[in-house]
Amino acid sequence: MLRKILSLLIVIFSLSSLSFANKGYVIDTPTVDMLDYDFCDFGLKFFSGGNLLSRANFGIFKCLNVGLSWELSRFIGKNSDKLKIAIPALQVKFKAYDGNMDYPGIAVGYDCQGCFSDGRNYLQRERGFYFVIGREFFIENLMINIGVNFNNKVHWFINSVIPLHREIVYFMAEYDNISYLPNARLNLGFRFALNECLSIDCVIRDCCFWKNGSGKTNNRFFNERIFKMGYTIKF
Repeated sequence: MLRKILSLLIVIFSLSSLSFANKGYVIDTPTVDMLDYDFCDFGLKFFSGGNLLSRANFGIFKCLNVGLSWELSRFIGKNSDKLKIAIPALQVKFKAYDGNMDYPGIAVGYDCQGCFSDGRNYLQRERGFYFVIGREFFIENLMINIGVNFNNKVHWFINSVIPLHREIVYFMAEYDNISYLPNARLNLGFRFALNECLSIDCVIRDCCFWKNGSGKTNNRFFNERIFKMGYTIKF
């Protein structure tokens, strides 16, 4: 019954969306982009392990976004009878500088959403406080973002969304959790803007092949598959 109620709420929220979304993040990592004032961005990530991560982000002011995320562990699949609901997590982003042709834009934020809960602990730590700069390079609409985040350690990340065909097909790439090389994550995917109201992301997460001394991969979630939908609603 609980799963049916949650599914119904998700569908209603999704169908109420009106315009194209995916502002502020590539796959896992943030960008300098901000959600416009008076808009709400809503996204759903379906993971191959049966987990679901939903995210709602609100444009409170022109330079300030505030959001919430909510993870449902083992929402679908063979272990769905062991559904676990995590405590909602907070995200805040502030645009410190818009940037121009000479200098990159600057944004700072906080994201306390971890990923892949085992029911008690998050198996991937939250991003924590982060600082990111980004600007357009080489060709129109090619944005490259570089940032650093602080949780238990200092980690770097770099990301980009590369337009392939008009404003319909994009290639996404990001290198995340860069501190100790075997724990870094390379995420790759495609974004399809089906129309002005709907976009679909298909992602392979954690594509690195770094191995430890025993010859085994250090990546806990090797080749995690993600299917994502994103929308925006004006409020």
